Amino acid sequence: EILQESKIALHVHPFSLCSGLHTRVLNAAATETFVLSTNTLSLNLEFGDTLGYFDNKTFDDVSQKAEYFLNNEEERYEKARKANEIVTAKHAWKNRARSILEIISF
Repeated sequence: EILQESKIALHVHPFSLCSGLHTRVLNAAATETFVLSTNTLSLNLEFGDTLGYFDNKTFDDVSQKAEYFLNNEEERYEKARKANEIVTAKHAWKNRARSILEIISF
């Protein structure tokens, strides 16, 4: 409910999950909430420009990027909608279950 009411979900990707996707990003995208995140290869490969990214070394541009996307509602909404399409198509539980069944069925 909080994510659905939020304009931006701020995400700092854990270093321990550098090659995976965090549920925070997936949940936010599932509710069409725009994600502003540190830039990792896995997020970039999966979501491309449907997320907003900030500098994960200095965090200097977080407030600037957040302000930009708060002031550009149409762009923010469009990115959130496209991220939602990715999550719906590739990361819904039914898709995960299908993948697991394919693996264990040989």
